[in-house]
Amino acid sequence: MYNKTTILTHSMSKIYSLGTKKYFWPRALSQKSDSPIIRKLNELGMEPGIIYETIITSVDRNCNPHSAAMGIILEENEDSVLIKIRAYPSSKTGQNLLINGLGVVNITDPELLIRVALDMPPEIVYVKSSCIGVPRISNAAAWIEFKVINISKKNEIIEFICLPLNVDYFEVKPKPYTRAVYALLEAIIHASKIRAYKELGDLHKVSELQDLINMNLKVVEKVASKSRYELIVNEIKKRYF
Repeated sequence: MYNKTTILTHSMSKIYSLGTKKYFWPRALSQKSDSPIIRKLNELGMEPGIIYETIITSVDRNCNPHSAAMGIILEENEDSVLIKIRAYPSSKTGQNLLINGLGVVNITDPELLIRVALDMPPEIVYVKSSCIGVPRISNAAAWIEFKVINISKKNEIIEFICLPLNVDYFEVKPKPYTRAVYALLEAIIHASKIRAYKELGDLHKVSELQDLINMNLKVVEKVASKSRYELIVNEIKKRYF
């Protein structure tokens, strides 16, 4: 039995200490004004400084929609919350955001995220967004409509700072946790870097990434053999090995 239980408050994070172990409670975004956007981001449990894997929808010059798996980070400034998105200039999302500066962050089922990252999703159905001309994914669990307010280039990558214009979400039924989905997601994140390192001629880094991918695929094969996830494993092996 634990002989020490304390609740501490430090800055905006709460630490629940049991014995020598510390458990960090979620850090809410600062409610500096009566902002429905910040309130909804807090309801979604989104915290600053954490990379969230999402699907970004954007449109080209002809208003054709495009979806891509991309990470985002929330950042707080004096009076609002901003979204940071990093993209290669040659990527379709990067080009689209440079053209019109509008997009939607779609928070989806992890399996759809994986399939979009592999360019093997089922047909994506788009629906109209609330306040911008870029559509969202119809079966997204949550979405954030945004506009780009600042652009900078860092080490051949474009960094977009974006202002959320609207946040909304559906009530979603919980699903049982499986390590297979999250191991696949980790494998895809490593796989997405291989092309860039091949172009740089850094074969040592490519080999390191392939080892990391293999480690995660073994988890999938262990916990979800003879499942639909095995088809994704085979696709990853075919593309990156």
